[in-house]
Amino acid sequence: MSPGPIIILDTSVINRLAVDRKVGDPLMAALNSGYAVRLTATNVEEIIATRNGDERDLLLDVCKELLKGKNAEIIRPFHELIEILISEFERSRSFDWRRVSLGLPEYEREVALRELINDELSEKQRKYAADMAAEFEKVFRDARHHFEELFQAGAESRPSSVADLVSRLQVGGGAFWGFGKVLYRQPPEVPPDEETVRRFVDSCPPFHALLLALCVAQYDRCIREPGKRGQPAGRSDLFMPVCLPYCDEFISDDRDQQNCLREVASLAKLAVKVRWFKEFRGSFEVDQSSSGAGSKKTAS
Repeated sequence: MSPGPIIILDTSVINRLAVDRKVGDPLMAALNSGYAVRLTATNVEEIIATRNGDERDLLLDVCKELLKGKNAEIIRPFHELIEILISEFERSRSFDWRRVSLGLPEYEREVALRELINDELSEKQRKYAADMAAEFEKVFRDARHHFEELFQAGAESRPSSVADLVSRLQVGGGAFWGFGKVLYRQPPEVPPDEETVRRFVDSCPPFHALLLALCVAQYDRCIREPGKRGQPAGRSDLFMPVCLPYCDEFISDDRDQQNCLREVASLAKLAVKVRWFKEFRGSFEVDQSSSGAGSKKTAS
């Protein structure tokens, strides 16, 4: 019997579930019975970074409850998953990205037992996340003035959209494949040629999604007209598109993340549905006239 659609929840949704759980939310049971829930290592790491210990425990309780569902699991961090996919691509002549193991049982154990999670680890996780975010932003901040000089001088026209940028970067020898070479290196000291990167992109939707997410980051931070930039998705959100090929639905309550995920899903032609938590919750209806506690109905 099928466990139902595979669903991945952003940490913003786990936060909402934690609030609703205090007042007895039936959605948790519906998620466990109607979906195969995949949490991410990023979910756990962001929750560990929660400063308040009581709030942290409540969020971990929600994760623990979600993991009780059939086929529920925590999946690897994006960088570890990409490394394994590259290694498998190099090793196997019949590479299939779907066959790579996703599970992270040590994270599932820690969510259940919490032997290592404490205030000290929380502080370390917050510092690590802040350092990585600052380093990530610096890369684009340092490049921004270079792009503006090109646009202002008329040496290059400003791409009108992420899709326009991607089409320019994907020419032979273009920066899209350069991004791929940097991320692919296997082993680290031997960069691959463009043909290898192209074959891997064609064979591995998660890697393709990662490269497209970097294009979204570059467009939002360096290319978009300065007065129209707004608030771009943060580092962790920009790496979430790696997970899109591994689910049927990705649920988020974060506008900036939603924009990034939808852009990547469209460019990569992925069948995944990126849904707002409110809209997802609204797709469950309780039939008050039915016997028992009621029945759920999912919107088509």
